[in-house]
Amino acid sequence: MSNLATEVLDMMEACAKEAAPGVPVRFEELSAEPGELPRMMMQPQSAGNYEQRYISESVRPFPVSLTLRLAADDQQGRLDAVETLDALSAAFTRRCAVLPHYVACIKPTATPPYCLGRTAAFEDWQITFDLTYKAKRGI
Repeated sequence: MSNLATEVLDMMEACAKEAAPGVPVRFEELSAEPGELPRMMMQPQSAGNYEQRYISESVRPFPVSLTLRLAADDQQGRLDAVETLDALSAAFTRRCAVLPHYVACIKPTATPPYCLGRTAAFEDWQITFDLTYKAKRGI
């Protein structure tokens, strides 16, 4: 069976190519180092580490955050951050209900974009997705 995190990341990358062309999406933790700018960092939230098993299926919550890291001096990027994340969120929640090996059993939702913080080198904007999937039968 395919890894749920890989399938969610692949779908997020596809949506990001439309909403923010040229901005890579990586599965990584936030760090104090700026790294490549701009970029998006996706990481699961702790609540998604358990699985409920039923007789014929298992249901797996997979809350995930997506952080857009921009250069602190990128004024236009900062102005566009909310619009970019709103577009990405709309595209992702519309398309992520069915993945190659999983199907959402609760409608996917997302928080509004918000500024997570700023340093002298970069600024982080974040949204959090509440995803709950079950494996498709016959896999």
